[in-house]
This record gives sequence, structure tokens and C-alpha cells, in this order.
Amino acid sequence: MTDASGLSTSQLISELESRLSYNLLCKFTSEQLEDYKAKFEYFKKTNSNKTYSTAAKGKALESLVTSLLSSSGGLFNVIENLHSSTNEIDQLVSLKKEKQFLTDIKKDEPVSTFKKYERFICECKNYGKSVGVTYVGKLIGLMTTHNVKFAILFSYHGITGKAGSWKDSEGLIKKYYLSRENESDRPCIIDFNCKDFEHILNGGNFLEIIDNKIDALRFDTDYRNFLKKK
Repeated sequence: MTDASGLSTSQLISELESRLSYNLLCKFTSEQLEDYKAKFEYFKKTNSNKTYSTAAKGKALESLVTSLLSSSGGLFNVIENLHSSTNEIDQLVSLKKEKQFLTDIKKDEPVSTFKKYERFICECKNYGKSVGVTYVGKLIGLMTTHNVKFAILFSYHGITGKAGSWKDSEGLIKKYYLSRENESDRPCIIDFNCKDFEHILNGGNFLEIIDNKIDALRFDTDYRNFLKKK
């Protein structure tokens, strides 16, 4: 099968592999960037001012996450506050139908493909402290119940435990990741916090941040080791 240019499907995919970059895929329009910036500033404000309720902080984070996912190159469909008979998912995210071709693009590593974005869970926990093992355990249960191997945990302060530690939430996420022998089957939970949101405004992009954090999980190292120096 060929397209109007005479390229076969496999040749077209190969051509896309060489041309597509995360920066292009995740590019914000000027309007989207302004919207994201405004939501980020409000998100920070709710966490620096004690007059905001827990509910207001939670809504600010959910709004920021939806802005990020909806604006990142128009890649994703986002369903918010999805209720099942037993629980609620803050955001159920999937690649848009017209972006499904990206799952055929091969990357160097099995976990660094677009396959993980076909369907994944986002949970938002905007507490006044780092997210502990109790909630991470609940997220693992949510992933198991819904047969999802990839989830992003959005928060302001991040998770408990130091980078490289096998204790607290950091350690639990590592142990969960290693619970499957086949690397391509390993379940990933990614911590995405205030510093990562700010990195987007400073020129970073969502897909690269996620891949770097997965690499940090795989190689048991600090995510900052993968950041490109500007």
C-alpha cells in the first residue's frame, strides 16, 4: 500500500521516525502556552496561600494537568473524573484516533515507545506534603483493577523518599516496576511535580520529561541526570 507520494506504509513510518521530534509533537500554540502559564501560576498560588481549601488546591491541579495534556500537540483525549462501581479516576487519557499511527514508530528502547500512551491513568494529589506510600498503594490497586500499566502521579511536592532510595513511595514505585520480569511488561508510575510543570515553561516538553523519568526508573538513578543542559 502506498500514499500519494508513492511511499509504502513502512517507508512512510520510517520517514516519520527520522523527522518527528518531541519538540515538534508537543509544541504549544501561543494561546495554549498563555493558558498553561496562567493555570500554573494559580496552582502555585493555591499552595503558597493557606486560605485556599484542599478542594480548591485539587481543582487547580486537575485544571493544570488537563491544560498540559490537552495542549501537548493535541495528542491526547482526556476524560476527567471517570467513575466506576468501585472508584474514581481523575483523568483517563488516550492517544487521539488520528495520532494512533505514532504507536508504530519504533524507539531505541521498548519502554520508550508511544504504546504506553494508548491508554493511561493520571491521578492528582495536591496535598500540603509529599505523597506517601498509602496513596501510591491505592494507585497500584487502581492500575491493577483496570489493567493499566502506565500512570502519572501529579502533585505539588512530589512523592516521599529520596532519588535512589528503596524506601517510602520512591522505593514502592521501584518494587512495583520490578514486579514483572519482561521489561516491556513492567508497570510504570511516574512522579510529576511542581518542578516538572515549571520545566515545561522553561522549554521542556511533556514526552521528553516522561521518557527521562522512565529511564531514571529503569537505571535506578536521579532523573536530573537525563536533563539536557540548555
